[in-house]
Amino acid sequence: MTVAGILLALVASLPAHAPSALKQQWVREPIPGLRYIQEVFSDPPLVVHTVRFRAPESGFDMEAVVAKERVFEKSGVVSRETVTSMARRTGAFLVVNADFFGSDGDPLGLMIRGGRLISEPYPTRSAIAWADSTLLFDAPTWKGELVSPSGAIIPLSGVNRAAGDGDIVLYFPDGGRASSPVPGNALIFEADATAASLGESTVVFKLVVPDTRGLEVEPGRVVLLAAGKAAPRALKDLRQNEEWRLRLSLTGTINWSAIHHALGGGPRLLTKGQVTVNGASERFRPDLINGRHPRTAVGTTADGEIVVVVVDGRSRFSRGVTLAELATMMKERGCADAVNLDGGGSSALWLASGVVNLPSDGVERPVANALALFTPLPIDNGATLRIESTGQTVSVGGSVQLRAVFDGGEAPPADQVIWTSSGAAWVNQAGTLFGVRPGAARVTAWYRGASATYDTAVAGGLSLLR
Repeated sequence: MTVAGILLALVASLPAHAPSALKQQWVREPIPGLRYIQEVFSDPPLVVHTVRFRAPESGFDMEAVVAKERVFEKSGVVSRETVTSMARRTGAFLVVNADFFGSDGDPLGLMIRGGRLISEPYPTRSAIAWADSTLLFDAPTWKGELVSPSGAIIPLSGVNRAAGDGDIVLYFPDGGRASSPVPGNALIFEADATAASLGESTVVFKLVVPDTRGLEVEPGRVVLLAAGKAAPRALKDLRQNEEWRLRLSLTGTINWSAIHHALGGGPRLLTKGQVTVNGASERFRPDLINGRHPRTAVGTTADGEIVVVVVDGRSRFSRGVTLAELATMMKERGCADAVNLDGGGSSALWLASGVVNLPSDGVERPVANALALFTPLPIDNGATLRIESTGQTVSVGGSVQLRAVFDGGEAPPADQVIWTSSGAAWVNQAGTLFGVRPGAARVTAWYRGASATYDTAVAGGLSLLR
């Protein structure tokens, strides 16, 4: 099927009350207080997913989640996790990918989880933060240091990341493992959970592990790894059981001492209603700024509503957007402030029971961290769902129509049903399943906590993913 044919099939599957032939949309409210809007544009081809909610209103709770609950896995294994896995592990109702990350799975920018510093900010890059109210936006600077009993100061290069030659990095249990490509000296301190919080805390020196490249961080301890050229600096003023002072601080336009959660990203898209994309100053490459890619963004309206947007890209269904176009989208959706998050193959939006967008890699890319929304459990009315189909298989570029029904044949309210898919096909919120590439696919229909799955095969043809 041609691109035009695919788009005609998309438009034909949409409700008659859609606003125009160029833009079609479905509005879903799967639970009170949360709206999901899926929009399909035909010229140029574009699929946009928007979720709107208020936290902590309606009993919602928003958290920053780190992949597999630690930055580094044991023995140096890359610690990343798909959005689907994070959603299932935590029980969140909504999960969206967050910060950029390195090849080792380390979040590149700021991360705070439950008041604990997980990752220091990337210089000049933007971040989102929150406590008990709506999102705040900043590009903070950080400072960390250990002070010996004699008053000597050891400045820190980073937190919970690989220590390069000459770096002095501090690791908490959230980091999982102190690591460096070059040998260094590791100082081990006893510490309670408050050591990872911003401010000043006391840690007690216990021992040195010399000439090491890696060390597990045990609960109740922190590890200072001075790597390569920095190794000799860590061997001064060491006396067992003496107390040292640890100081961690973030400085910016908001009160960072009151923040419970934060996630890095960038660049900033909107500031007080004005487009403020300045990717060069936040150290992003021109191709990331100006190329059309899948995107993820988070913003807030002037009255505090939170808006999450994921734009599909790199496919025949959706070409993606530039950062300037993404900023305009956020403004059109009423945002006063907004920031870009990691995009490309990382862009993934889990809602209710699965991923609603079409990841550009064809499968979800494991990521370093995510923003998760926890909501009151939907009312379980004991109903059993099943999915009916107009065909058993679908070809690449072809489609079949699916319908969610109760055992008795009655259909649930369409505006409360969420359709999700994985594998070789994508389903829109009208329940139309499109073949994307050869292989197996699974579709899930969700309604108030009840769900049904539908498995199919996509046959023949070249992938519609670029």
